[in-house]
Order: sequence, then structure tokens, then C-alpha cells
Amino acid sequence: MRTPRGAVARRDGGSWSLRRIDPATGRDLGATDTPAVSGVTIIRLLGWAADGSARVVAYQPGPHAPAAFDAPLDMDQRLASLNVGTVRVLALHRGADSPTTLLTAPEDVVGIDVSDDLVRSGRTRHASPPGGGVGPRFWYWVVLVTVLVAGIAAYRNREGLALWLHTRRVRRARR
Repeated sequence: MRTPRGAVARRDGGSWSLRRIDPATGRDLGATDTPAVSGVTIIRLLGWAADGSARVVAYQPGPHAPAAFDAPLDMDQRLASLNVGTVRVLALHRGADSPTTLLTAPEDVVGIDVSDDLVRSGRTRHASPPGGGVGPRFWYWVVLVTVLVAGIAAYRNREGLALWLHTRRVRRARR
């Protein structure tokens, strides 16, 4: 299936939609037949899936985000971490009434990127969030610090340790 080349995100009122442009001239070729996304600060096109649907990242506004971004080139402000609460990856299927949510990131995750090969192939897997408890890096540092503290303590008390060992040898010899 052929997918649009030269698509850009454009804000129309309070919602965002994808429009086609001619890559050679920059001329607007009209809107794609994908649903608009509203209630977000901005969307970013990740790529086109094999079924022709667009995959976009939708940046959800944070609690302190301004109600409106009035400057014409305010992209940096829309993506600023203080203005983004979380992100969602959406599928914009042709002819659909609303976007399909593919992934919702945990709160305070303010950016995401997906390989275009993954978008085209449509492969997914179940996430494996980190398990409870501590990881191997923690245990490495615990052992290292313990060995260092024990080594320092033994070095500083070497005279007392030598005296204690000598006393033990003398007691054993008397038996």
C-alpha cells in the first residue's frame, strides 16, 4: 500500500491533523483522511504502518502548561518538559473517527521515540517492567563498599591484630 510522502502535522483550532505537502515544492496538497487529535500540545509523526495508518506521538499537556501557545514558532515551548505531562503513541487509521491509543507512557515520561522499522512492521511485545527489589548493580556496590571498609579497618588495626594473633600462638604453644 502506498503511504503519503511529505506529511506534516498542522494545528487547526484546538486539534492537530496531518496534511500532505509536495516534498519538492512545499505546496500544500490537502489533509490526509486520518482523524484529528485534540487535547494535546502537539503531535509528532513517527511513520506510516504497513496498513497505511499513521503512527504519531501525542504530547499530553502538563499541569503547568499554558492554555495556549500564541507564538507562531513555539515548537520548543510545546515540547518543553515543563509543558508536557506524558506522551501517548497513537494510530491514525484512514477514515476512522478517532485515533487508536497504542501506548500510554507513565506519568512524567515526557518523550518517546520509535524506530521507523518497528512502525512499518507492526511488531509488538508485552512490556516487562522492572521487577521489585534491587538489581545487581546495587549488590555490586554493597560488596565493594563492605570489602573496602573491612580492608581499611584491618589496616588501621594491624598492630592490634598482630598482637592478638601473637597472643593466640603463645597460648597454643603453652598447652
